[in-house]
Amino acid sequence: MKNNTTDSYLPAAPRRGKTSILHSALCILRSSPGTSRHCAFRIVHSALFIVAILAASGGAFAATIDSITSAGGTKSYAVGQEISFTVSLSGTVTGVTPGAGDANPYLVLSGIQNADSEHQAAYTGTVTQPLNPEDPTAGDWTYLTFSYTVKPGDYSAGVGIQSFELNGATVATDGEGNLPSPTTLPAADYVLKDETITIAPSFTFTETGTTTLSASGNKGGTLNVGISLGGNATADQSFSVVASQNGKATFATPFTILSGSSSGTCALNLADPTDGSMTVTFHPTAYGDAVTAGDLTLTLTIVEA
Repeated sequence: MKNNTTDSYLPAAPRRGKTSILHSALCILRSSPGTSRHCAFRIVHSALFIVAILAASGGAFAATIDSITSAGGTKSYAVGQEISFTVSLSGTVTGVTPGAGDANPYLVLSGIQNADSEHQAAYTGTVTQPLNPEDPTAGDWTYLTFSYTVKPGDYSAGVGIQSFELNGATVATDGEGNLPSPTTLPAADYVLKDETITIAPSFTFTETGTTTLSASGNKGGTLNVGISLGGNATADQSFSVVASQNGKATFATPFTILSGSSSGTCALNLADPTDGSMTVTFHPTAYGDAVTAGDLTLTLTIVEA
C-alpha cells in the first residue's frame, strides 16, 4: 500500500502473534453467551497455564519476522543509490540494543554479482507508521529499517534476502518477546512479494579501454546501464552510442547526466546480436570537467528473450 506522504510503500499489516490468543478469547467472553463463552474460558485457562509455565521456567515468547518489503513493484538502482528495506515483526518494535562493539542487525542480500563487495543491508533505525492511514483508531506499528548502497561493479537481475542476522544485538517487541538467534525468515510470500529489485551494470568514464560487465540483456529487449563520471559534472554531460558490433544498440531515450550530478542510468535497446555477445562504444558528446577519458567500449552478453 502506497504511503501518500513519502516515496515509499507501507509494509504489509503485521500478522497477529501469540498474545492475540488472550485478546481474542476475552473478546468472545464479552460478546458470546453459552457454548462460545465456555470455550473462551477454556482458551483463557490454557493460555494462562502456558504463560505460567514459561514464567516458572524463565522462558518467554519469541518474536518472529512477519514480512520484509522494499519500495514495491519493479525498480532499478544504479551505483551510489540506496535500496531501503522495511522489516515487520510479529510485535511492534520497542527497542534495539546493540551488541558488543555497537554491533547492529543486518540483512544479508542475495542475487548481486560482485566478488569484490559484501552485500549487507545495514540497520538504519526504526520507523513508526499507522497500521491503516485511513483509520486513525487502528493505531501505529514500529518497524525495523535497513539500507544498502549500490557499489561499483554491482549487478543484479533480482535482489533477494538471504538471511537476517542479529549480530549480537537485541531486538525487543511489545508482547511478543525478543527476536531469537538464529532468526528465521518468513515464507517466500512474505519476502519482497510482488517486488523486483534490479541493479543496473555500471562503469566509470575515467576507466579507459574496454570494460566487460557480468550482465546479460534480452534480445530485442532493453538493458539499463549505469554511467559514472568519477566526479560531479560542472555542465550537462550528454552521451551517444557511436558504434556497436555483433548487433545494434541504441539509447531508448536521449541520455544526459545533469550538471552537479556524478552518475545516471541509461536504457539501451538491444537488437540483432549475431553470436550471443555485443560490444557498444559510448562517446561523451559534451565534456564536463569530471570526464578525463574518451570513448569507452562495453562488452555485453546477450541471451534470447
